[in-house]
Amino acid sequence: MSSLPSISPTASYGEAARLVVLIGHQSSVSPADLALSSAGLAGLSFLADSGQTGEELLWQIARGVAPTTLVDFTDFPACLAAVRRAGATAVTTFMDRWCALAARLNEALGADAGNRVPWGRKDQHRRILREAGLSKIRSLVPTDRAELTGFADTVGFPLIVKPVDGFASRNTWLLESRHELEQLLDAPDFDLTGLYAEEFIRSCGPMVPGMADYVSVEVFRSGSAAGPIGSTSFITHRPPQAWPCRETGPILPSPLPAERQRELIGFTNQVLDALGGYRGMYHVEVKPSPTGLEVIEVNGRIGGYITKAVHYGTGHDLARLGLASVLGQASTLQLDWQQCVCALLFQAPAGARRIVQSPSRRELRRLPGVIAIESVSAAGAEVHWRTGTLGLVASVWLTADDHDELHRRIVGVSEFLTDGFGYVDADDRPVRDRSWLDQLIGQDSNDSEVIG
Repeated sequence: MSSLPSISPTASYGEAARLVVLIGHQSSVSPADLALSSAGLAGLSFLADSGQTGEELLWQIARGVAPTTLVDFTDFPACLAAVRRAGATAVTTFMDRWCALAARLNEALGADAGNRVPWGRKDQHRRILREAGLSKIRSLVPTDRAELTGFADTVGFPLIVKPVDGFASRNTWLLESRHELEQLLDAPDFDLTGLYAEEFIRSCGPMVPGMADYVSVEVFRSGSAAGPIGSTSFITHRPPQAWPCRETGPILPSPLPAERQRELIGFTNQVLDALGGYRGMYHVEVKPSPTGLEVIEVNGRIGGYITKAVHYGTGHDLARLGLASVLGQASTLQLDWQQCVCALLFQAPAGARRIVQSPSRRELRRLPGVIAIESVSAAGAEVHWRTGTLGLVASVWLTADDHDELHRRIVGVSEFLTDGFGYVDADDRPVRDRSWLDQLIGQDSNDSEVIG
């Protein structure tokens, strides 16, 4: 088993440090886990958006473990006042959508000299990386239909269109032709506002058989523009994406040779330097292309499911390292992997709109390698690929002693879920799609159809 790093901070901030965390339902670490991770490191408070509906249970849980304030996140003065009342020395979040707000609050507090990334502006990330010579991907924020079609004619297809502040591949379109672009533009509910377009990053193929053609690099930095004082990183893989760009879960640890891992991590550190990310935690997706390494996107938090995967595989607390990094505390990371881990995020076929049959949880739990089932959607639930990765229909945790056995177990669970779920499209016609499963297995199949 590969060995990359027990989490051992070199010093403790104790209760003198007060950390406010912006929370929400889609956080990559729960409030309860954050409260445990912060013990002896910093006094912890939560700030939750009073404008979010359906999060009352989350607020109750948060209040049970740390002081929690509800405030309208669109009201910056109110947010800043709440943070100051909490005595915050720094603000952070484990959610993409609140990274920009956290950065703005830190700037107002004078608390963060090491994070100048323009969060919520993926278009600016791409521009900065091109200017730094770290990306060759052309992009555009189109103002109208003509500008977007002109850009497509210039760069060609495939083409990605997505929100500048997007997360979890929500409302991300992968367009293969001019016809598909025109169909999108002619759709009655399509609006260009807040979207940008960029070339699709062409692939060199999977770096590891049975896995996706890209990786994520989890980076923890505790420095400033004057020079990082601590940086630890590791590589995460995943199964192939479900169309168009939906992730299907992390796989850890990386089976890549150490030299290849160092290359990917070194490139990622150059990316963060260019963007001004010297302090905090970062989830950076990197894809080898025929013209060199390219960044898919940069996020200012631990990747979803990564913290739990590290705990299952090593027993260590990754969230604590993230909090320490935000505080500028130099830390080390030593992950001694005892087993391989995957959080399988099973997605519905792109053509599906409603579940009509759901697999048995009891039988799923009996499959080799399954250690936990977080969710299985019930019959009657609506689905749509535009909800992105978070629109998954099942999430299952698996472990194995090595990567080959883990892959076999992922295939076995995926076959069970593919056979166990039944779907219909918008016209209530049955949908069958094995294309992702065949890609996972290694077959070249286009067995995707509507039956009836």
